[in-house]
Amino acid sequence: MTVKYISVDNFVNSLKLPRAVSHAVLENTEDCRSFYSGFYGRNESALEDLLDYREKKLADSNVNINMFVQMCLDNGVEHALKKAFFTAITPNESIFITKAVGNGKVSLEEIYMFLKDDPNNNILRIML
Repeated sequence: MTVKYISVDNFVNSLKLPRAVSHAVLENTEDCRSFYSGFYGRNESALEDLLDYREKKLADSNVNINMFVQMCLDNGVEHALKKAFFTAITPNESIFITKAVGNGKVSLEEIYMFLKDDPNNNILRIML
């Protein structure tokens, strides 16, 4: 498959990739090209391929704790988690996390460290 100027949605649909993970990890056409040429088909499942690609993007990421906190304050938790950890959450999860931060149950710094330690952690586990 040659990936030219296909939209991320069309790419995800054409390969029948898991939507939630795909849309968190594949942000643009270049990501689609990179994923397809270097990761797609390496494992038994496309989900594993996407998670491997996510690990590569996380290793290449330069988002530090201060940048993460600022992204949360400027654009919200949902946006910050997607940009910093390539993690998709629902609007309801975003509201829940924002309320937990506002109530002092958890801090943005704790969320950052929790996901930095293991990006595959379920973000809601830190609230329980």
